[in-house]
Amino acid sequence: MTAVALDTPTARLYLAAGRRILSREGAGSANFGLLAARHAGSDSILITPAAPEDTVTPDDIVEVDLETPAERLPAGVSRAAGIALAMFRRRADVAAIVHTHSHAVSVLSTTREPIGMYNEMSTLFFDEQVVAEDDGDRGSAACEQLASALGARRVLILPGHGMFSAAPTLADVVIDGVALEKTATWDLAARGYGGAPIVQLHIDQTKPLYDRYFRKNMWEANLRRLQRDEPAMFE
Repeated sequence: MTAVALDTPTARLYLAAGRRILSREGAGSANFGLLAARHAGSDSILITPAAPEDTVTPDDIVEVDLETPAERLPAGVSRAAGIALAMFRRRADVAAIVHTHSHAVSVLSTTREPIGMYNEMSTLFFDEQVVAEDDGDRGSAACEQLASALGARRVLILPGHGMFSAAPTLADVVIDGVALEKTATWDLAARGYGGAPIVQLHIDQTKPLYDRYFRKNMWEANLRRLQRDEPAMFE
């Protein structure tokens, strides 16, 4: 899928809305984590600030040049933005990135295994996850190393930390954050009961349907709910 960059006003609105959707769906990171997106006609990236998710407005979104070294990030954004910028530089197919520390994903990350295929929704991430060690170094070289670990895949899991998802649209990564938290919850529960993953044929049949319909439909539904509940943000 081709990366889809948004015009600046839409990108700012959707970034603020996306942080709220993640929080409302139990996949937020409180003050930390980030959403970032390319915006059309520019060599810079728009990034949500380090702030409580339900307080972020479109005017709070921070613009950062794509080539900014990790050591020179603006004070108001997460240090993990250095990793996101490195991913953008390496991946022309990526228009948006989400980074969360949501509960189940963070717990499961300590096993140093990808999220298992214990539910149909999990097929969204079949063969699209990478686990890489994270020592907390946020210098440029370390950020580039983590971006390199992601390679051409979609999801980077950092043990004891959280996850990144890199995708062609902002809608995709917001729903990836929601879906990863749900599927990690099911993984933890199923393993605790000695459950077995779904079979490969089921994965092969289900993944294309979830890829085609789930992210788009869930983004639109959550955006409508947010517009209903917080209309002032959309004015």
